Amino acid sequence: MKQRAIERQLYSTLIGGIAIMMLISISITLYYSIYRQKRHVDRTIAETAAIVAHMPQVLQTLQGQGDPEELKEYLNQVLALSSVEIITVCDAAGVRLYHPNEALIGKRFVGGDEQPALEGADPYITTGRGTLGEQRRAFCPVQDDSGRVAGFVMASMLIRSMVYTRGQILAVYLVFALLLALIALVVVRQMMRRLRRTLMGHGPEEFAAMYLQQSGVLDALDEGVFAIDRQSRVILMNSSARRMLDIPPGQAVEGTLITELFPETRLPQVMESGRAQNNVIMDLRGRRIITSRIPLCKDGVCDGAVSVFRDKTEVTRLAEELTGTRFLVDTLRAYNHEFNNKLHVILGYIQMGRLTEAVEFITRSTLLPASALAAVSERIAVPHLAALILGKMIRAKEKGILLTLKSDSRCMADDLIIPPEDCETIVGNLLENAIEELDRRDHPVKEISLGVYCSGQGLLIQCEDTGGGIPPQVLERIFEQGVSTKGENRGTGLSLVHSIVEAWGGQIQVDTEPDEGTGITVSIATQAREASSCIE
Repeated sequence: MKQRAIERQLYSTLIGGIAIMMLISISITLYYSIYRQKRHVDRTIAETAAIVAHMPQVLQTLQGQGDPEELKEYLNQVLALSSVEIITVCDAAGVRLYHPNEALIGKRFVGGDEQPALEGADPYITTGRGTLGEQRRAFCPVQDDSGRVAGFVMASMLIRSMVYTRGQILAVYLVFALLLALIALVVVRQMMRRLRRTLMGHGPEEFAAMYLQQSGVLDALDEGVFAIDRQSRVILMNSSARRMLDIPPGQAVEGTLITELFPETRLPQVMESGRAQNNVIMDLRGRRIITSRIPLCKDGVCDGAVSVFRDKTEVTRLAEELTGTRFLVDTLRAYNHEFNNKLHVILGYIQMGRLTEAVEFITRSTLLPASALAAVSERIAVPHLAALILGKMIRAKEKGILLTLKSDSRCMADDLIIPPEDCETIVGNLLENAIEELDRRDHPVKEISLGVYCSGQGLLIQCEDTGGGIPPQVLERIFEQGVSTKGENRGTGLSLVHSIVEAWGGQIQVDTEPDEGTGITVSIATQAREASSCIE
């Protein structure tokens, strides 16, 4: 597998770190083992020399009262049972009375480090050269009851034997080090493979590049995006979300509880329920926004959630301008069509020479009765909504439909508990559906009745028509996107109405009878509206 730069560096760092730690630990333990081995040798030869020096047989032999052969047999047994390699007993003149090599008995001691023992010094240890080579020696003087030195005992280990033992220790440590190195290599390779699996098959360098690219894309979005983990701690937040939540650019938010940054959020509840909430309209610190909350679930377990929201203020402003322009175009079109009809009537009167009838027709002609204009202006004190209703009245009249505003309707701007544009969307879609239903079929009576009621306690909108009603199979799914009685590529109006009403915590009631008509009632209470405004 060809490793990339970061992956190779990570691999080398892990191997190097493990190698350094192994080298340090093995060096310390090896030094300690060799030190302990030296201490053990020194203690063994010192204890052996002391024991032999205090044996009565040794003193008696040095004084000429003991049997040298008996001493030799006894010391041969001591050598056979101990790890000491050489024991030497010498008299006050340095002549050997005992040595494992019988050829050396009767000859003088070699080394020159025996003098302190002959002078009665305390037991001591030296490193010197004897007849058998370099040795680690322990000396202990042999004294009689009066304190006179009768000779000395020397117990020793050959340096080559000690080096051989140390070589064995080193070999064991080398084998152990190689075994550890092999295990470390396998573990590091497994770690790197698991890292790659965790990074979904990408190397660290690739993943870092992807993260930077995606981070740049997220920060470039106008929509705010933030995500939380299972503990409701922030794991991601882009620049737009920081701006909308008034969080300074330099403030660290990753790992912070979302409730500390955004106390009103309902994202943790969405994560717990596992149900997404889409296109929820809300107020966020003076801004109108639309938000969607999506739980992040795998195998039925939700490990987090993400919220995507966008500022609706500018969109609303453009929508209002577009809505006003559309109302104006519809109204002008209706006026143009109606005036053409009336001009044709006037032209006919003139051609027939009936000027008096022409004057009377002009005098009493108007697109809408003055009473209708006055009623709408008086009862609906929301300009855009009033213009919408008047435009729909003209459009309905053009199609031979009588659209009337109920006499008890009342809607003042200060009493409207939802944004005017949402109210216009509801009223406009309800009236448009009713007009299209009455226009596409031949109904004996074509009438639409609209009621709009606003107060500080809530909003009530009623729209009733004398159309053909809604079939039962369609009624069950009437608020789903794309479901309509008018054919394909329709069914958007009521779906939009339903989403707005649901966002504000309201209700929609549909009453329909075949060949009798349909009545739709929308109600939004103040309490429900307040609860919906605090969804985030």
